[in-house]
Amino acid sequence: MTSIPEANEPGAAASKDELREQIEHAREELGDTVEALAAKADIKGRAQDKAVRVKDQVGRKTAEVTAEAKVKAAHATADAKVKAAEAKDKAAHVTAEAREKAAHVTAEARNKAALVTAEAREKAAQAAHIVQDRTPEPVRSVAVQAADTGRRNPVPVAVAAAALAVLAVVLIKRSGKRH
Repeated sequence: MTSIPEANEPGAAASKDELREQIEHAREELGDTVEALAAKADIKGRAQDKAVRVKDQVGRKTAEVTAEAKVKAAHATADAKVKAAEAKDKAAHVTAEAREKAAHVTAEARNKAALVTAEAREKAAQAAHIVQDRTPEPVRSVAVQAADTGRRNPVPVAVAAAALAVLAVVLIKRSGKRH
């Protein structure tokens, strides 16, 4: 420590001012130190400050995570809408192709059926001409009369045809026993 000059010594005035400055400076430092010690000793205050900082940090993190979740949800929703639209377009395309194929197959089937029908009619007409050419005139006229009668009275013709069928079966069975 330095010695303090007496008031009547030379340079004492200058050192008094200096000394006052040093005292003032020491008081300020001591006040800062006391405040720092008091702050360290104030556990409740420090805990409250820490709680406020943690609360602010949690609030910021919550807002950040919420914003990220909203962005991800928006992206997922947009992606789902795009995928749904793509699936709908693909389904429409597949449906259109199936309809075209069905129409094509139906048209081909109709054409084939028409050809087969035409061929059958042509062959039936040819067979009718052959039968007509080879059948004697008296038999043809009786057949035409029988057909006309059958068209006018279908029940008696059906009964007669059934009787002839039964007679044919009986004759066939009898002829089989004789052999």
